[in-house]
Amino acid sequence: MTAPIKREDIKAGDRVRMISEYTATTDHVAAVGTGTTYELIERAVVLPLWPGYYLDRQGDAWELATSGRWIFPADAKYDRREAEFAPFTRLRPEAEVAAEVLGDIKETYGENFLDNSNAAWNEVAEKWATK
Repeated sequence: MTAPIKREDIKAGDRVRMISEYTATTDHVAAVGTGTTYELIERAVVLPLWPGYYLDRQGDAWELATSGRWIFPADAKYDRREAEFAPFTRLRPEAEVAAEVLGDIKETYGENFLDNSNAAWNEVAEKWATK
C-alpha cells in the first residue's frame, strides 16, 4: 500500500488507485462513499523534447539527437530505455552560459568594467555567443 496523494496532485498519465469507503445500508448495493482516497501506483515519465546533452538521475551523460532518439555516449549507440533513467537535466552549451555571464557582468558593473568602449562589450559578447 502506498501513501495517499491529493486529487489535485494527479497528473495525466499517472496510474492511480481510487479507494472509496462507505457503510452499506442495503444488501448487495454498493454506494459511492464520501471518504475517497487516491494512491499513486505509477507516475508517468516526462522526457525532454529539445535536442541536446543531458545528465540522467545517476549523473551519466546522454544526447537527445535531432531525430528524437536518445544516445548513451558511453555505449555510442541508440538506447530505448531512456525512461528508466529519468529525470534528465539539460546541460547548457558553454557559449550560452558565457554570454549570460558576460551579460550579468555588464548589467552589474556597467559599460566601463571591461573598457570605456561599448563596442568592446559588444565584440566580446558576439564572440562568445557564436562559439
